[in-house]
Amino acid sequence: MKVNSLSAAARSAHLGDPKYWGPYVTQVLLRHELPTAPLESPFVGTFPTFLAGDLVVKLFGEAFDGTASHGVVSSMPARTEPRLTPTPRKDDL
Repeated sequence: MKVNSLSAAARSAHLGDPKYWGPYVTQVLLRHELPTAPLESPFVGTFPTFLAGDLVVKLFGEAFDGTASHGVVSSMPARTEPRLTPTPRKDDL
């Protein structure tokens, strides 16, 4: 499914909209034989990003150099469990 080019205003209006992006997210999950779940949009960034159960789905588009961004993210090691990074306290510095 190819996403039609969106204007900057339309992209901004739909960025965190699960109803708009839901069909695209569902197709990605099914293509990779992953379970589907109701979508949540707990954060809004540069690209549409959603939680589907325990999975994070990020849709990279042409805007903001999505191809390069996808390359960077896909080269990172996958995390299979949550990890907290402690924040140094002033006394530790």
